[in-house]
Amino acid sequence: MVRLVTFAIIGAEKCGTTWLHYTLRQHRQIYMPLEETKYFSAALDEMGSYEDHFEAREFDAKLEARWYRDAPPEALALGDKSPSYFTHEHALARMRVYNPRMRVVVMLRDPVFATWSRQRMYRRMQCGCDDFDLASWMGSKKGPRLREQLQQAHFAEHLRRADASFPRSAIFVAILERVRDAPGALLPLYGFLGVDAVPLPRHRVPNAHPPALPASNETLCELATSFAPWNAELFERLGETVGEWLAPGDVCRRRQKLAAHAAELRGGP
Repeated sequence: MVRLVTFAIIGAEKCGTTWLHYTLRQHRQIYMPLEETKYFSAALDEMGSYEDHFEAREFDAKLEARWYRDAPPEALALGDKSPSYFTHEHALARMRVYNPRMRVVVMLRDPVFATWSRQRMYRRMQCGCDDFDLASWMGSKKGPRLREQLQQAHFAEHLRRADASFPRSAIFVAILERVRDAPGALLPLYGFLGVDAVPLPRHRVPNAHPPALPASNETLCELATSFAPWNAELFERLGETVGEWLAPGDVCRRRQKLAAHAAELRGGP
């Protein structure tokens, strides 16, 4: 018997979703495909209007048969991880149609470093090199082009779409800087997903590259300033300020933390 998918990690891109995915896959009561299904974004874009499609359930059955047919009986939660859902115009509404009781998990990190990490990834995909320069990229993307690229890290804007599709009680927001290294930080998430709250070993994912210091203080401050209004709206939505994130005029402390994290990934002090 095929069961409904019960939760989805919807993003944001370059905010630790792969780390969370690999961690949750270790839980004996959680089943997640190894690959991103992109079902509610790219896959359904190809079939047109999902919400009104008389064959919608037929397509859903194909999703379940392809990706979840091997889910063991003891798996109480079936999950999907596709960061494209967070910024997609229709993905969350489609998820609500598919399963109104879906649980939504959102991972966020400092938008300055999420932006840098995303553009660095694109550069690596294009040429296989690791010479991305944040300041040069910003200089080449002035005006509307830069705003379009930065919009992906306007987390408050995308959370509005999630709030419009699901009650806030069905949305779990985690901050990468807080949960990545703190023992037991994910225990509340297990309760949210309806599985046993058992500590799992810390997991390093295959695409975790040791970060380099991305830019000058001036460039970081420029980015932090551009994200400040969106962060303020996000903090109001969360009911708290995320002090770990870079604020305009506060770059030295954050750069020191990044350097320490880079050393940790390399396995040295």
